[in-house]
Amino acid sequence: AFKGCLRGVVALSLLVWSIGSCASCFAQFNTESLSSRSLPTVAEKTAFSATATGPQVSEFLALLAEGHAEAKHISIGQTTERRPLDAIILAKEPSVVLPLPENDPRLTVLILGGIHSGECDSKEAILALGRDWLADSKKKKELLDSMVFILVPNFNADGNERVGGLH
Repeated sequence: AFKGCLRGVVALSLLVWSIGSCASCFAQFNTESLSSRSLPTVAEKTAFSATATGPQVSEFLALLAEGHAEAKHISIGQTTERRPLDAIILAKEPSVVLPLPENDPRLTVLILGGIHSGECDSKEAILALGRDWLADSKKKKELLDSMVFILVPNFNADGNERVGGLH
């Protein structure tokens, strides 16, 4: 039990560290440099005045997976309204099977975004985070040598499609 608890604490610490290490990237973000990005999010393309729909999230994840062997676009199910729940697995090997075997020392880190209707900032941040991690070969190696990430940017796909003053 202690080993599992310690592993959880280490995973949480590494997650906080990895997100914190990207904070400076977001702080230095310049919308004028977007044309140099090969895959901007919907928010970046619109100077943060719009957010991605479910199909746009799926397309973004598919493009990431097409461009990087370490990324695998998967479906983890569907919502009660039959919308797909898309995820992307980031791992050093393209054929990773989850759960990892007991003898694999890597941590599996699940990052969820868009949990509540109207919370589009986490969805857009996770899309950008995955893209930026994959684009930076040094950061990618650092992270994927010790962890496997499952990014689910649009966890509440039904709520994401409810656009209006109350959401």
